[in-house]
Amino acid sequence: MHSFINTVRILLIAALLCFPVTAVVAADARGLIAVSATVQPVVHVQQSFNSKLIISAIDIQRGYVEVPAVRMQVSSNSAQGYALDVLPVNNVFSSVVIRGLDGDVMLGADGGAVVQRWQHGKTVSLNLNFQFALRPDVAAGEYSWPLHLSVRAL
Repeated sequence: MHSFINTVRILLIAALLCFPVTAVVAADARGLIAVSATVQPVVHVQQSFNSKLIISAIDIQRGYVEVPAVRMQVSSNSAQGYALDVLPVNNVFSSVVIRGLDGDVMLGADGGAVVQRWQHGKTVSLNLNFQFALRPDVAAGEYSWPLHLSVRAL
């Protein structure tokens, strides 16, 4: 019986010695959790321009009309840049030259998209000038602004 009691004592002491070690190991346990987020590119635009296009008799004779300084401020978080979408809303021109971007851009009567690249998000201020080549059947007068301009992030 004495050896049975000694065996129980040894097992109890061994169990007590193992318990604190387990508690310390559990307290020091660490793990890593990977977290990622995708930020969608966005763009904000402020623009200021005259909502009318006035075509004079002199413009008709020379075949084009110049429109100065449509002001745009483009802000985007896109690392790739932005695209300026140019969509015609009436039928007064056969082509348009846009000045004030990275270079002069010529678009046909169907409009188009002009891609402007950069390496990180930023804000740019643009002063765009337009030269509209007039269609042969256009008469002198006041017209609604012939383009819808919109900007989208790349």
